[in-house]
Amino acid sequence: MNMSKSEVARRLGKQLSAISRSLTSEDSNPTVVTLLEMLDAMGVRVRVTVGPRSSRREALLDVRIASRRQLTKA
Repeated sequence: MNMSKSEVARRLGKQLSAISRSLTSEDSNPTVVTLLEMLDAMGVRVRVTVGPRSSRREALLDVRIASRRQLTKA
């Protein structure tokens, strides 16, 4: 999954500067929708599972990213 910011911007129909700001600016605060749109433009599948936590100590968010090998197989 090696895609330039300019290619993501082209696929989304947005300015490169907007994409760059979303990814690199210290005060950037992109919405979940914006992040999902960028991932979709990159051909990434996102799975979201909602369910109860077993305790308050369990992390609210569990992020798992496929290995580089899995990402480049597509």
